[in-house]
Amino acid sequence: MQIRHYSIIRPCTKDVKKFDQTLLDIKKEMQELCERTNGIGLSASQVGLEERLFIFQRENGNWILVCNPKMIPQKNEGLQRHVEGCLSVPNEAFEVRRWAKVNASWQDENGNFVEEELSGRNAQVFQHEFDHLVARSIVDRAKSQYRSSRFEASRQKKKRSKK
Repeated sequence: MQIRHYSIIRPCTKDVKKFDQTLLDIKKEMQELCERTNGIGLSASQVGLEERLFIFQRENGNWILVCNPKMIPQKNEGLQRHVEGCLSVPNEAFEVRRWAKVNASWQDENGNFVEEELSGRNAQVFQHEFDHLVARSIVDRAKSQYRSSRFEASRQKKKRSKK
């Protein structure tokens, strides 16, 4: 198993349907790869798999496998700025904004359904890995947020000059 560069990551479109030893082996291999590279999360798309799954290390240190994830941001909680790295963009860091809290649901490694409100680093990493499943890289997110902040600054400047 090898980490792919962000420019060749493709969306993961296949739901996980079999919760068996093969899935546990994938989790183990992805976790070992993360630990060797000092990562705290890794999505299937980053290693060339098509299934909608990722792993991440929770704030309490436990690693979990997230299959078929869904996420609804708690927009009333707002966005927070984070500096993040990515195993698919080695030796780089990007400032991005992510939702402070999200309502997340997924299936665990046994196929059980889990629903949880995530905040802090757990919410941040969940969103980062979720982005990979839809082939949105941290580079894309940082660029679009940079463009939108420049657009907003330009718009505000125009408003002030009209007064």
